[in-house]
Amino acid sequence: MSGAAPARAVSVQIALPGVQKISELELEISSTEIVLSGGGFALKHSLPFAVDESLAAAKFSSKAGSLRVKAPEAA
Repeated sequence: MSGAAPARAVSVQIALPGVQKISELELEISSTEIVLSGGGFALKHSLPFAVDESLAAAKFSSKAGSLRVKAPEAA
C-alpha cells in the first residue's frame, strides 16, 4: 500500500442553455483559470490550485446543454 496522497483534479460543469455546437464556443484553459466565450456566454473562472493544462479535457453535451472541463493538479 502506497503512502502517496491521491492526485487532485478540478472538475467544472458549465450550463450553456441554447448552445447547440461546441464550435459556437471558445475555451482557454491555463494553469490557473478557465476562460469561456461564445454562444452568448462569457466566463472567467480562477481555479483553486494550479493544473496541468496539457492534460486538461473538455466534453460538450448538446443534449444537456453543458460543458464539463477536467484537469489534474500540476506536479
